Amino acid sequence: MNKASEIPTKFESLPNEILLEYFMYFNACQLFYSFDRLNYRLSHLIRNSTLHVDFSHVRKSIFDRFCKIILKDPQTKDRIYSLHLSNENSHGLIQKFFSSFSTTEFPHLQSLKLTIVDDKTIQKLNSIISSMKELSSLHLNCTGASTHDILSSLTTSKLKTLSATSLNRFPLHIDARFSITNLTICCYDLHHVCHLLANLPQLNYLNVKRSSGSQESTHYMGLNENFCAVNLIAMVIDDFQYGFNEIEDLFNGLPNLKSLTICSADRPTMINARQWERLITSSLPHLETFRFRFICDLWSTDDEILELFQQFQSDFWLKTHHWYTEYLSTGSDKWICTIPCPSYRCDLTAYCDAHNCTMFSRAANQSLDSMSSERVLQKKREFHFCDIVSLDIMNAETTTKHSLGINHIKIIKDTVNLSELCHLFILSDCKLASASVLLRILKATPKLSSIQIDSSALLPLLVDDQLCKYLNRMIKRLDLYMSGYSPTQIFRDPTELKRFSKAFSNIEVLHCNTNQKTEFKYLLDNLQKLISLTTLIKTIETRQTISEWLEKELAKQNANYDIKYEERNRTCLVTVKVWMG
Repeated sequence: MNKASEIPTKFESLPNEILLEYFMYFNACQLFYSFDRLNYRLSHLIRNSTLHVDFSHVRKSIFDRFCKIILKDPQTKDRIYSLHLSNENSHGLIQKFFSSFSTTEFPHLQSLKLTIVDDKTIQKLNSIISSMKELSSLHLNCTGASTHDILSSLTTSKLKTLSATSLNRFPLHIDARFSITNLTICCYDLHHVCHLLANLPQLNYLNVKRSSGSQESTHYMGLNENFCAVNLIAMVIDDFQYGFNEIEDLFNGLPNLKSLTICSADRPTMINARQWERLITSSLPHLETFRFRFICDLWSTDDEILELFQQFQSDFWLKTHHWYTEYLSTGSDKWICTIPCPSYRCDLTAYCDAHNCTMFSRAANQSLDSMSSERVLQKKREFHFCDIVSLDIMNAETTTKHSLGINHIKIIKDTVNLSELCHLFILSDCKLASASVLLRILKATPKLSSIQIDSSALLPLLVDDQLCKYLNRMIKRLDLYMSGYSPTQIFRDPTELKRFSKAFSNIEVLHCNTNQKTEFKYLLDNLQKLISLTTLIKTIETRQTISEWLEKELAKQNANYDIKYEERNRTCLVTVKVWMG
């Protein structure tokens, strides 16, 4: 017997206890898809294991199959402890699920996550949430006003974890406020944060996210509420829009804080090491972990910023707490941050020279005296930026058109650790010099699975067989710059369409324009692994004609879909979102 044939026998010989623990690491959909019906023992064990159901980025056929299993077997519903429903790249999934099931059918459900909730589902959620008595974890992603209404329906006193990133006001009258220990929320106003801390007595973790583009004023008039959040031990503030005096008032009420992460932009008073040392010593005596990123004033000179940076090199920072900092300048951005730096976004210019991105830091064993001549050490590391998961490449020169060449890729590789990169965005003003440029990027990014790129930059490169092999193997999500304002023809002829479909035959999520019905149909028929297709069709046919044709074709795919029409200058622009597979 060869080794391959021995594997099932060895797996089935494992005791039930080991298999049940093994099954806990599976998404329930994949668990049933892989092991159900292999034999009676495995089917029985699956139905008696703790089930975690994740309906994000799932094929419609797998979703339908698992829902049928749940409908037929009430025992399965009793074993579901966590549930994630997502409309992202799966149009109408949440509504479809709640039209088939009631949450009262899942008596042991403890964790619910809803991503991109559509308006049609909002009204149902109020009654759904109120019926979930065992819920201990809730994650919501929908509009702020709707989130407020949903949370107002909470009656459980068991809720421990709440994440509502689109919510800027919290309904503090709900019973759950006395049980919540972990909160992620969007607040535009420091007073809201203080009100939360005063009214959530058991809170030990708070993550405050501030949405960009808020029209609310951040003018600070002093805190009007006294509080002492004795249980809070960890806090993250993603975008602090106040000065140091305000943060000092806030931290005076957090005597037991052990971990702090804070990011701030355009607030010069925040970059003062001596003030931070005084505040930490007097108000945060238990602080063990401190991570920050402070954006510097772009009008400040390097000498001025380096003087601020040098204040963070005292014994308090380096010897007492081992908090090391660095000053980074990328041309358009300058900031002082701890090592490692909290999440950030910056622009790197690859069209100049390899030293355009500079980093200044001080080695742990370097004395201040040894820095007197140069003031700081320009530290040479293998990478300036590590753990980057998303990278945008753009043309920084507005007056000169450049092509991205092999030499630029070398600069990027010397600057950024690409080993963790998952998403690549090549802006439309950045043209690739040759197929070998994109091939170099793919070879350097083993985890890359998503690309956003202009079709005019990508399609001419698909004559390179080696590049096509890498694209076919690696890329699962592709965005070809959909434009609703002036949709342009992507595929010049049937040969280019056929070449594209061959190169991306393993694609799962696709966004693109199609100027003809035949192109849309070809993509549906030939991209067999598609889960989600979002496309803009430009046609001279009437709305009724194109509507009837689309519904007929999509019915063949057993797909969920949404179609929007816009009539413009004797043409009809049709936006189609399809969930299939």
